[in-house]
Amino acid sequence: MKADLFIIFENAQFIEKDFHHRNRIRNNSVEGYKWLTVPVEKKRLPINEIQIDNSRLQKNKTWNKHHHKTIKDYYFKAPYYYAHRDFLDSLYDKTWHSLLNLNMSIIYHLIETFDIKTPLIMSSNLNCIKREYKNRVPKPNTYEPQIEEARYQKGLRATQRIIDMCKEVGGDTYISGSGGKNYLVESFFKEEGIGLEYQCFRHPVYRQCFSPFIPNLSSLDYIMNVDVSRMDWFENSAMEKPIVIH
Repeated sequence: MKADLFIIFENAQFIEKDFHHRNRIRNNSVEGYKWLTVPVEKKRLPINEIQIDNSRLQKNKTWNKHHHKTIKDYYFKAPYYYAHRDFLDSLYDKTWHSLLNLNMSIIYHLIETFDIKTPLIMSSNLNCIKREYKNRVPKPNTYEPQIEEARYQKGLRATQRIIDMCKEVGGDTYISGSGGKNYLVESFFKEEGIGLEYQCFRHPVYRQCFSPFIPNLSSLDYIMNVDVSRMDWFENSAMEKPIVIH
């Protein structure tokens, strides 16, 4: 909602135990939440090359049947569970192989649910990314200590890649998550005439299925409990007002 154009960076490096393939939902346990993880074949690859490992069982069920049952068990009494039940049924009844395809199905449902009009494109369709990955040399599947110089060089490459994408689509401002402060080389943006904005997300507080309130769960928890069809949901969610990008 804050941007004129959103790029799905599918060519980014997959990170195990990150939100690429798992998220938290609310439950009535002592911790108050449960992780739902999609099992994947463990390889050092970009996200769009990661395959789901459908042979691994969770609670003696396939991962999708386990996820489906778990969500139903904890959310069937939520105010808007039935508004999303058909989507969940179709999502989990299908056998998925590509992690990207699974994630995009969920993302498109959220875009529709939140009535987001921002155009969305895939990074693999950009010429700058095509050139980069055409000449890519696969990295060995070994751990490399992140010494200061190596971390800085990695930040340089990531920053240049973002600037290249901004230039190709005609963007003059990049909106970064707050984590970008840890690796982006801010001076590069200024030198290239690209503005840099950091999001400052203030988590909305809403009524959940269980008490007390727990923040930073999957957006699934929000749409199960909040009527996002109301025009004032965005303002009442305590998020910053949209930044207009020209």
